[in-house]
Amino acid sequence: MPFDPSIPQDHALIEASPLRGQFNSLKALVDDRVTPEEMIEARNDAISAAEASSARNCNQVLPLSMNADPEYNANQIQEMILKFNELLNALQR
Repeated sequence: MPFDPSIPQDHALIEASPLRGQFNSLKALVDDRVTPEEMIEARNDAISAAEASSARNCNQVLPLSMNADPEYNANQIQEMILKFNELLNALQR
């Protein structure tokens, strides 16, 4: 029996069976609610999933300490490629 807020009616004689049904319906509603422990577990699962799909900390990748050469410089290009690869590796999980 679903909960019926109109039972018992004002000034009505109390009958055990309908009142018992009301209490059982209310208990079922309370039992169906999410507990704080379930909410914490769901939150922790969501955080873990977000961390698993996010990039790692890339603070260990230091900036390049060079100025751009006005002419093509193969060593400078190679250093930029290595730094770019270092950054990509730091960002991947």
